[in-house]
Amino acid sequence: MSLKTDRPEKKTVYEADPSDFYGVFVFVGYAPENALLKGKIDLDEKGYVITDRDQKTNVDGVYAAGDICVKNLRQVVTAVSDGAVAATSLEKYLGSQFRKLNLKRTYVKNLAPKEKKQEAAAVAKAKPEAFLDDQTRQALAPVLNRFTNPILLRLYKDDSHLSPGR
Repeated sequence: MSLKTDRPEKKTVYEADPSDFYGVFVFVGYAPENALLKGKIDLDEKGYVITDRDQKTNVDGVYAAGDICVKNLRQVVTAVSDGAVAATSLEKYLGSQFRKLNLKRTYVKNLAPKEKKQEAAAVAKAKPEAFLDDQTRQALAPVLNRFTNPILLRLYKDDSHLSPGR
């Protein structure tokens, strides 16, 4: 993997030991992106969303998860945990609302295995060379556009000694 430093003429190469792996964690800062939430739910003095242990905000039916929330540790693992708790809590809340309002639930039909294969083939055919699809690229753009220096990540997906699955 190569990382370009703040000096364009210098290139630093990091290589993991052949018996080990190498990881990259991207830090994007401490300023919470809360413009969508300001004035709608309670935020702390630094702009982070205040939630309870079930990830519920002060507004019924509104849950928050990840680094936008008040927390001691901001890491992917805690954000994923927050998301699981928030999703489960929201599901329980919605279930209670359906019962309270005596509404009938409707469910999304799962694709049959044949339909799943056809859909996957259509996606692969659309952009076989792309590692990330357009939707994922668009979702990552606000974060990746903040980088002030270029970064090059190489992914080895073959059977070479550099490929992690080997």
